[in-house]
Amino acid sequence: AGEIARAVIEFNDCDTGRMAGVPKPDVIVVCRGGGSIEDLWAFNEEAVARAIFASEIPVVSAVGHEIDFTIADFTADLRAPTPSAAAELVAPDAETLMRHLGQAWSRAGRALGSELARQQERLAFLRRGALFREPAARLEEWGQRVDSCGESLLRATESGLAEAMQRLAALSGALREHRPDQVARLKRQQIEVLAARMNERVAAQLQLRLHQLRRAESLLAVLAPEATLRRGYTITTDAEGKVIRSAKAVRKGTKIHTRFSDGNAVSKVE
Repeated sequence: AGEIARAVIEFNDCDTGRMAGVPKPDVIVVCRGGGSIEDLWAFNEEAVARAIFASEIPVVSAVGHEIDFTIADFTADLRAPTPSAAAELVAPDAETLMRHLGQAWSRAGRALGSELARQQERLAFLRRGALFREPAARLEEWGQRVDSCGESLLRATESGLAEAMQRLAALSGALREHRPDQVARLKRQQIEVLAARMNERVAAQLQLRLHQLRRAESLLAVLAPEATLRRGYTITTDAEGKVIRSAKAVRKGTKIHTRFSDGNAVSKVE
């Protein structure tokens, strides 16, 4: 009992004593194969129960067979029926990891699609506005660029996901040949790195597209006819609404229509 209790305590104090320099484990499995009640009695001792209860590292108790119960089972964070079952509980298999990765990809795709759809709706709304009908060609060009960038971003994300899944498939083959806790820890770290990289890439691309869209909006605001009129210019047309671009195009007595930023005026050429 004393050795078991000391082992639990030492794993919680990996940075001191004879355990200095040993990486702190993610989980402790206190286990023993089947045996008589005397063989398992050490796991009923108070020292073991207190060490397990005080452990900052999660503890899984797997003592004896399914029908065996000890005090360690009730003070641990989780009880497993057998030691082998404990190994399966603390180490997720490759299929579970791949499913989680697929779910993360689906969520990222839905978020990206929703954002692109929202930006496309906003772009369509701007195109229908009266202020931007004349520079419609420029707006259409920006819309095509947004679509192209969205497709490029989706292809890049799909390529990154395919690469990650290939690496995960390769690691799953080694899962059966190595300790489950070490392999599971490695895969979890790799998935976290890939997820962070994918999130950074998606965020950067979306930020770039939004910046380009804002630049397009600013440019359209400058090119809009109303913006020019507000700076003091006017638009003059004849009675049929045709724009008059030269003084030579009017004759004495002709009525002309002049458009200002805040209204219109009708004049007669003297």
